[in-house]
Amino acid sequence: MKDKLNLVLVGADKFNKGFGSRAHIPAIKALEKYYNFYGICTTKESSSKKLKEIHKTEKSYGNIDELVEDKNVDIITIAVRVRHHYDILWKSIKKRKIIYCEWPLCLNSGEASTIMSLAKQSKLKYHVVGTQGRFAPSVNYLKDLLYTGKIGDLLFVKSHHMLPRFDVKENHWWSSQEEEHSGALGVASAHTLDTLQHILGNISSLCAQTETLHEEDKYIDTKNKFKWSAKDYVNILFYMGNKIPGSLTVCNLTNSNIGFELLVVGTKGHIKLVMPYYVSYSPGLLYLSLDGIEKNIEIPKKYLKIKTIKPNSPGYNISYSLLNLYECIRANKSVSPN
Repeated sequence: MKDKLNLVLVGADKFNKGFGSRAHIPAIKALEKYYNFYGICTTKESSSKKLKEIHKTEKSYGNIDELVEDKNVDIITIAVRVRHHYDILWKSIKKRKIIYCEWPLCLNSGEASTIMSLAKQSKLKYHVVGTQGRFAPSVNYLKDLLYTGKIGDLLFVKSHHMLPRFDVKENHWWSSQEEEHSGALGVASAHTLDTLQHILGNISSLCAQTETLHEEDKYIDTKNKFKWSAKDYVNILFYMGNKIPGSLTVCNLTNSNIGFELLVVGTKGHIKLVMPYYVSYSPGLLYLSLDGIEKNIEIPKKYLKIKTIKPNSPGYNISYSLLNLYECIRANKSVSPN
């Protein structure tokens, strides 16, 4: 295997507003020891060429068909609107490209099942679903503390993920609609549940209450009225791992950025994980209590492998996820989650 892998990002913009530009590009550039930022693909040849100049990539692509035919491309990272994932995934896997696809994977379970079957047929071990909260250094240190019995036997967990409602532009109308796999259920709940499963073990059962509590809104640019159909409140009860009971409340309606908090209670004490904003790209702080007094605990240096990206960057956890992908490819072992 060559030392550096050629990676192409599908989805970026010159205004640095989309998630591809804000998060994936900083993550890719932070890992230049492992990846060659080989190219950028957009829906317009003119914009991809402009982005090629800005980011100094070797190639630009004006469509996915051109990209998947390039035999020099090792990995394709997908950070576009969910509705377009299926076509990109299908064409990329057919050409045996390694995929890193942002969550949600597809619009619905039918599309996702088809893509999963195709990925298995390809016999590639390395396809990645981008639920990158599980790769945060704080999350993995917490997992190890629980595994070694720091707070004794686990009793229960309690968690919440609370953010303000985001503004919607009229040409991004889809981000407010349930059928576009947006909102607190399709996005934030899934990202958070994946992080919890990584820490505690797989879900054995769950039940949930979902609501759209605030339907009426106006587009931030045109001031035209519209209605949200995407869920903005989700309350989940679950069992994870060794029948550990817990709860998760996800809400996109708070006036301020409350962020993510996880409380894990054991027979000897408790540990709290606090992330200031979105679980998929927040750094985390850990607090331990064994005597009734919570104390901040420092994350050991062995968990902080990447020095070339700031912890407050939206690409921080993505960089750790991409590093894990690289290490799995080098070791010829499967990636999780895939």
